[in-house]
Amino acid sequence: MTEADTRRALRLSLAGLSLAYLWKLEFWYFAVIVYRRYPLHDTYFPALLQQFWLFAVAFASPLAYAAYASIRGGVKRLSRAHGVFALASAVLLVHQQSFNDATFVTCLWVSLWALWLASAAARGGSTLSLRAALLAQLIVALFFFGGAVGKTTPAYWSGDVFYGIYFQKPEQHFTFAFLRSVLDDAGMREVARHYSRMVVLSEWGLAALPLLPARLALWLAIAALSIMVVLNNFLLMSVTAPLLAMCWVAKSVQVAAPRET
Repeated sequence: MTEADTRRALRLSLAGLSLAYLWKLEFWYFAVIVYRRYPLHDTYFPALLQQFWLFAVAFASPLAYAAYASIRGGVKRLSRAHGVFALASAVLLVHQQSFNDATFVTCLWVSLWALWLASAAARGGSTLSLRAALLAQLIVALFFFGGAVGKTTPAYWSGDVFYGIYFQKPEQHFTFAFLRSVLDDAGMREVARHYSRMVVLSEWGLAALPLLPARLALWLAIAALSIMVVLNNFLLMSVTAPLLAMCWVAKSVQVAAPRET
């Protein structure tokens, strides 16, 4: 990869990370109102990780630095922006007010992947594209593996969980709202059962992405992550945006690979 390739890759990665944070603006808005009005103190968390100011700084600082680095930055400054995202995501993952949020799990992994990519690109080497793709495949596979393990239960296999989450609420996503309009309750339960099983089996299959050729695996990951958002819940973009950006960068590195030799 040339330095220009690296800059483009890091900017795209930062765009995915920034989109993930911005996609949660509604969450941040209500969190500010609720947590400021009704402070919550749980002794499980150290005092520092209960502080509202830390919560606010961890959200705002990576966005601000990413905007600055994207406009003015070379590779080093873009790398530092990913470092800020990694630190902020790690803090938010263990903070009382955003504990264990999947958005910050994917942001943390993608930030670390981009930091590695910048370092590896500086060293060069003909295997960079393969290593970048494999690491991206492993991260996406881990994401789907976690989902598959959590859903491999009788309640998911029967469709009861999906029926309760997606089919009972009239304000749900357009796909489920349409099904509610054309099916009776028995029909919705039947669709929920087949849909739930398809999701479980698909996630187990996607957990095997590292076993596939890089370009095929990356395209499958991009397609699967996009389908999750379009057909299930637009709010999932806060979780999938960093992964989509990472897969696109890894695919682009495959194209740039001939320049390394």
